[in-house]
Amino acid sequence: MFAKSPIDIEAGLLQAQVWLRTKQPAKAVELLESIAKSLPSRPNLEMALSKAYLAADDFRKAADTLDRLIVNYPGALEAIV
Repeated sequence: MFAKSPIDIEAGLLQAQVWLRTKQPAKAVELLESIAKSLPSRPNLEMALSKAYLAADDFRKAADTLDRLIVNYPGALEAIV
């Protein structure tokens, strides 16, 4: 579904933000993992997924995702800070 259009991807990222802000991190994780399966790695997707894992108290996955982001995108300063 999300591989069809960049607009769909951005809509998914926005929906995940809504779920995080309304204290529904499990829904955000499910959606973002679904998007990640259909796309090559993208820094904004990796960052959103790490935040969703953190909100869902899955600290190992959050750390692993941030590590992957730092390795694959060393210029992603937000992940390092």
